[in-house]
Amino acid sequence: IFTIDGDDTKADLKALSTCCYQACNYYIFGSEWDSFFEYLINFLKIKKPNQKEQIASQVCNFYREYKYSLQDIKIALEYFYGYLEKPIPDVPTLGIVPHVMNDAKQKAQEEIDKKELMDYIIKLFNLDPNENYPLIQAEIRRFRSKEYGNMTYKGMKTTLDYYYNLLKKDLPKHPSISIIPYKYDEALKFYTQRLAVKETGGLPNKVPVIQVYVDVEA
Repeated sequence: IFTIDGDDTKADLKALSTCCYQACNYYIFGSEWDSFFEYLINFLKIKKPNQKEQIASQVCNFYREYKYSLQDIKIALEYFYGYLEKPIPDVPTLGIVPHVMNDAKQKAQEEIDKKELMDYIIKLFNLDPNENYPLIQAEIRRFRSKEYGNMTYKGMKTTLDYYYNLLKKDLPKHPSISIIPYKYDEALKFYTQRLAVKETGGLPNKVPVIQVYVDVEA
């Protein structure tokens, strides 16, 4: 029970409201909440106390309604204001978050897949990880184009693994991933079938029982 007296009642209630949201979010998200809230303040250029209250309230509502994590919200904001280069509004809000979340997560996953592909190529050809390798980067961009069917980063990595590790083909003299378009569909078909066998166990529903009798000497 809180009893507030004096002329500053309204201001005190505002401060109390903000503290409640802060405490609620800290309870939900743990120690990462403080650093995340500081990130929001800097990213959205929040200065007024009532704006901080509104933002903290929105985060709380997003968790309750959508189960968004703090990382989810960060991904959505950086996708919308960073990747799409949308201007940050004068009145800070997180209202765009639910509308772009799916696209933002997809873009974030693509960036992860792209890095994993490049890391795999560097390891496969024993390359220097500090170099950019523009020719390989150009090949990747070309295979991602509509002309080549918008091949995925994960699919390209799967193709290289299939061709060089599973089929044991020799590596080219000069680092190149030009083999990908020729083996992409074949590799994906192979791994799709292998996954299906793994999920079903590769066995029929009923297996006949065979009794075999062997004498002691045998």
